[in-house]
Amino acid sequence: MKQKTIPDMVAILHHNVQSINNKLLELNALLQSELADVDVLCLSEHWLREEYIKLISIDKFKLLVISVEVKVIMVVPVFMLSTTCKLRN
Repeated sequence: MKQKTIPDMVAILHHNVQSINNKLLELNALLQSELADVDVLCLSEHWLREEYIKLISIDKFKLLVISVEVKVIMVVPVFMLSTTCKLRN
């Protein structure tokens, strides 16, 4: 990914993981190296129920949203980098 140059710029990565269970170690490694500048991570087609999504642990990221409603309801967990982004009330 390109390095961020504009102040307050947020890097968002959407990844269609097609089952996340066997990819968490690889995803964590990528987020520590080539994708280290990602602030927000959206995962689709993870094939998990909502109660299992809450158990996912991704280094330095915090689960913010579980479901996103589009034309059909898709369960798309959204993780935000916990060290650099703060929620606004």
